[in-house]
Amino acid sequence: MPNFSKDELVIYTFSDWTRSKVPPAVVANASHRSQDLFIVPLTSKTGNLLAGGFVLAEWKSAGLNAESAVKRGLFTINDSFVRMSVGKLDSSEAESLGVLLRGLARPAALNSGQYLKGWLTASHYIGEASRQRPGKVNTDYV
Repeated sequence: MPNFSKDELVIYTFSDWTRSKVPPAVVANASHRSQDLFIVPLTSKTGNLLAGGFVLAEWKSAGLNAESAVKRGLFTINDSFVRMSVGKLDSSEAESLGVLLRGLARPAALNSGQYLKGWLTASHYIGEASRQRPGKVNTDYV
């Protein structure tokens, strides 16, 4: 079983293996025994990034072939879909990624103190999602 570390840059394939595009991503979780990885996608389209996204200043030294930006999003993939490791984020960009991830963990309404019924924090979602029926949001914790 491959072992990937936090802030490592990887090239992965989509789960259906039908697309030829092999996008880069940053591993967002520390090494562990699970075969699943939390990844944050990267893009070469650096123009219109959502709030929290940022362009990597050290993309060449990180092992990427083109100027890239961290997109706002967090996904889970099985480590078998990772084709290769290409490098690692430098410490300042790893810190920026940490800020982005902390922002994703709490919706803006919760960060501002305005609690909206139906919004879930990331930790609640991760812990409770598997016990919910599809389409049903549990609002007991909000």
